[in-house]
Amino acid sequence: MTKNKNSLLHTSVLVNETINFLSINKNHLYIDGTFGDGGHSKAILEKNKTCKVFAIDRDPDVLERGKFFEKKYKKRFKLILGRISNLEKILNKQKIRKVNGVFFDLGVSTRQIQDPKRGFSFQKKGPLDMRMEKKGTTAEDFLNAQEKVEELANIIFAFGEERKSRKIAKAIIEYKKNKKIQTTIELANIIQSVKGLKKRGIHPSTKTFQAIRIYINNELEEIKKGLIATKNILTKGGRLVVISFHSLEDRLIKNFLYKQSGKLYNKSRYLPPVTPNIKLSPSFKILTKKVVRPKINEIKSNFYSRSAKLRAAERL
Repeated sequence: MTKNKNSLLHTSVLVNETINFLSINKNHLYIDGTFGDGGHSKAILEKNKTCKVFAIDRDPDVLERGKFFEKKYKKRFKLILGRISNLEKILNKQKIRKVNGVFFDLGVSTRQIQDPKRGFSFQKKGPLDMRMEKKGTTAEDFLNAQEKVEELANIIFAFGEERKSRKIAKAIIEYKKNKKIQTTIELANIIQSVKGLKKRGIHPSTKTFQAIRIYINNELEEIKKGLIATKNILTKGGRLVVISFHSLEDRLIKNFLYKQSGKLYNKSRYLPPVTPNIKLSPSFKILTKKVVRPKINEIKSNFYSRSAKLRAAERL
C-alpha cells in the first residue's frame, strides 16, 4: 500500500505521559521543538481546542506535513524550519517572549530511518548521508576525510560509547586504502567484520552509526543550547518535557535539570553525598523523580519506543 505523505509513518512515543506533564490549558502556547511527523503536536492541539502550538524542526522533509497541520488547525499551529539551539532567536522573530510549555523528542524519527536515501539505517542500502538538514558535511565526506585511527576512534567512543571503537576505526581506515566508503551497507559490513553478527541484543552497527550521526549533526550541543533556551522562554509554572533515546542525551538532560533545580547527584554510589548547589537559585522543579519509560503495551505495539526515557520539570 502506498503511503500518503501526510500519513503518520512515525509513531510518537509516550504521548499520554507528555500531555499529562505539559498540563495543557486553555489558550496556552506550547513549543514542539522537534516536530517530525507531528504526533505530539497533534495530541496537544486535540487536547484543548483553544491552545496553540509553535513547532520547529531542522529537517526540511517535515514541511509538507507542517502545511497539512497549518491547513487543519489554522492560526493555532505554525511550523518554522530551524534548530532548537536557535530557539530564542526564532521566537523573537515571531515576537513571542514567553510560552507555557516546551517539548523535545530527540533523536531520529522512524520516517528518517526507513528512508534509505537519508542514510540513517544500517539495514537499508543507501548513500552515507545522515544529515538532519540535508546540507553540510555528509557521513561519507566525514569518514573518507579521516586519516588517523586515534581521532576516529575517539569520536566513535565519545558519541557512541562503543567499546571496540579503536578496532572499528582501524578497520575503516584500512578499508579506505583501497576504496572510498559510499554506502550504509559498506560501513555496516566493515563494523560487522570487527564485531561479528549477534543473534540477540542490539545490532553491531548501532553505536558506530549513532556516533557518526551525532557528530556530524552536532546533536549534543544542539540539546545543550535548546535546554538553556527553555529557562529563558518558559513562563512561571511552564512545563518542560524531554524524551531521549540513549544515555548521552539522557545524561545531558539529567545534569541540566539537577543543576537548574539546585541539586547535584553522585555519578557513583560509592562516593560521599554531594552538597546541593546553594549558590544557584533554582529555576526548575523536577516533576519526574524517576525517569518515565513506555509501558509494556506501548513497546509491543511500537518497537522503537523501547529505549525512550521521559523527564519533566516546571519553571519556578
